[in-house]
Amino acid sequence: MTKREFYALVMTLGNADAAAFAQEEIEKMDARNEKRRSAEKKDSKTAIANREFYGRLAEFCTEPHTASEIGAHLEISAQKASAIMKQAVREEKATSTDVKIKGRAVKSYTWL
Repeated sequence: MTKREFYALVMTLGNADAAAFAQEEIEKMDARNEKRRSAEKKDSKTAIANREFYGRLAEFCTEPHTASEIGAHLEISAQKASAIMKQAVREEKATSTDVKIKGRAVKSYTWL
């Protein structure tokens, strides 16, 4: 049982003071939830640092490249290159497609 369900149950019991208290608590929860929803989301330090690679990626990724190729070009690990490209795809700055290399499905990335 959640807090909201508990307070809703208390409101139906018939005690006016308890019902008023439960109503106030529900209103407080609604206000807190609305504040959380409207709060601006901040990027992590890593996400901000990864954006420094975007300029070099825009020049290099004019055609599809795998994360390992991107990592080799930027002199970073393939895992970090993959994370940077996934972030760019989420921000709609790049696209990813699946390609087969030696029988394995691998993502290739292209800068928009």
